[in-house]
Amino acid sequence: MLADPVELGFTTSDARPTGNVTGIMPYVTGLPSKQLELARELVPGATRIGLIDDVIDPKAHPQRQEIEATGRSLEIEIVPAEVRTAADIDTAYQALASARVQVAVVEQSGMLVLASKPLAEAAASKRAAKPLSQ
Repeated sequence: MLADPVELGFTTSDARPTGNVTGIMPYVTGLPSKQLELARELVPGATRIGLIDDVIDPKAHPQRQEIEATGRSLEIEIVPAEVRTAADIDTAYQALASARVQVAVVEQSGMLVLASKPLAEAAASKRAAKPLSQ
């Protein structure tokens, strides 16, 4: 998996790659902005949105940058909660709950995709203990 094959010089375009580029891209330009827009549709008027940010995976960095830029344009405060391993997920959700975010977005990274069960469990436990939307 490549963080950004265009930036790395392997191809000239995501839409029409050149050469022998095959594989999957967990980060597609524009997708993080759509995730943020969807979060805002799920919680209309949300102004504080949490971001589960995998600081180890290089594919996560451009996602955070895009989400933060979109957040600024939509006047949404993005509250990142950094994780390095799946063991950090519960602590990240606790930080978001303490920051009183109204909804959370999870980056697409290898570790976070594989940690979908712990992510769902942590989100559910924080919601049951204290709704994020308060």
